Amino acid sequence: FQANMQHMCEAGRTLRYAGGSVVRHALSLLSGSNGAPLRASACSQRHAVLQLTFARCLRKSSSQITGESDELADSNLRKMDEIFSGDGSDRGVKKWGKDPWKVKRQHYTRHVLNLTKKDKLAEAAEVFEHMTNAGVYPDTAAYNILIAGYGRSGKIKEAFHLFNEMKKRALEPSNHTYSSLLNACSNAGPPAKEYLLKIQEEMERRNVTLNGIATNAHLSAMASCRLHEEAFETYEKMSSQRLNPDLQTFGTLLQAASKDERNGLERAQRVWLDLATQDNVAPDTLCYNQLLLCMREAGIPSSMRKPLPEAKGEGEKEPRTRKVVSSPPRGVLAANAKEVATFVLPPSGHEIRLCLGRWGERWLTREDTLGLLEAMKKASLFPDVVTFNLLIGLALDTECVLKAMEEANIPPDRKFWIATIRSLALRGDLKGARAILEKWELRSDQQAYQALAMGCVSMEDGLKLVEEMETSGIRPNEFVIGTLVGNATKHRAFEYLTSLLKVMKHKEIIPNATILQMLERAADNPPASPWQLKRHQGFKGYYTIWKTTMSPE
Repeated sequence: FQANMQHMCEAGRTLRYAGGSVVRHALSLLSGSNGAPLRASACSQRHAVLQLTFARCLRKSSSQITGESDELADSNLRKMDEIFSGDGSDRGVKKWGKDPWKVKRQHYTRHVLNLTKKDKLAEAAEVFEHMTNAGVYPDTAAYNILIAGYGRSGKIKEAFHLFNEMKKRALEPSNHTYSSLLNACSNAGPPAKEYLLKIQEEMERRNVTLNGIATNAHLSAMASCRLHEEAFETYEKMSSQRLNPDLQTFGTLLQAASKDERNGLERAQRVWLDLATQDNVAPDTLCYNQLLLCMREAGIPSSMRKPLPEAKGEGEKEPRTRKVVSSPPRGVLAANAKEVATFVLPPSGHEIRLCLGRWGERWLTREDTLGLLEAMKKASLFPDVVTFNLLIGLALDTECVLKAMEEANIPPDRKFWIATIRSLALRGDLKGARAILEKWELRSDQQAYQALAMGCVSMEDGLKLVEEMETSGIRPNEFVIGTLVGNATKHRAFEYLTSLLKVMKHKEIIPNATILQMLERAADNPPASPWQLKRHQGFKGYYTIWKTTMSPE
């Protein structure tokens, strides 16, 4: 009954354009002889009829204000007749019960939920809007359902628009509301950083205490927005808030560590040690995949870097560095790995040595590759295709990875072979990479050629790659050309850069922002050696003319 009164007062405020006489008359009907409100059990039918009367007045007044056509107004009135059964008979009361608006709101909410589960967000939004127009105002649960649907799709603007609308209706957000908004930030990625900071300020202002699910969503959002320090600070506060971290918490922290370019691997080691001390939580295959991602991409601090042990032969005055075949970046052959970073896998205590080359490359020896797979086997875990896709980019011995895939009965997919091409190309084995490209019929795949381009550091290899793509009927895109430009820029190959500029002009390949930034850096930083200075001047002169016609602006 109080909710009915609140709804009718809202309708009354909207009807101020049409005059207050109708509102006063209707409110008088809801009062007894002494002015006290009637009991809900005594006036259920009258409530339904009066609500329909309010809805009719509301629609007629709004049609006059908004210029709505009579046909549309009549159509909306018929919909309201169906919603409220406003014929004044007992049939409407029996159909909807004592609180017809509440039953109808549940019906709308279930309909919105079913549509969001099917990812039909546009239809769900239409139902939600019609629900409001029909006078059945949504509650916090209804808002949470649609916000969660937008959050899963990464539509952060729509999610926050609903959140602001929810606050305007004086509805109190719940943990589910904040969890859905944080999931929207997580799925939207780094561009959602501004929204994440806003929702954090909102939670601090309201003094909100998040539960475990919402805290995991908060950690995931900070990891996606590259707020690594804040993510680990939030993790450290969980014990004081009496929140027990679960497997999702540790997986999210490993994800945050993989994006930390300074101390990522050290933080991943600390997270893995904390995971081993948990009683009811043990790492799964997803955690091992996140660990491999950290080994491939996370920053390695100096505290974890150690020089490789030196071996000294008899009669030798100079120490001899232990040779480890290291895969150089961009196809440059490096003689030795210079450093090693050790990662301990508790509870077995197995040490995984990550070899670090002079150019920043990272590789696992055959022994360490098999040791990682053995650690998973002891934990009764089975690697999946993602595990092997990540492992092939680190393993020095590709044959042992292929053998392990065969034993696990996992057939290699397209992503695996592209990762293999990338690994061989970075190692300088362009012949082996081209053999895989030919064997598995990847001649029509742009991503395969982009992986192959990572090893084309010489002008001869780069131009040969462009010619091979033309023979296969593929036009090089800006990503393949951008990889080649990165190779030439890294090694200060100015003749190579000039040739690539000519290829882009001839093929009419519009450069993206990344390519232009690399070219600008190469043009603005002349070399110190005199013999390269002349080549740099030739490149800079051609680039000045080239960018006037090829720049996107």
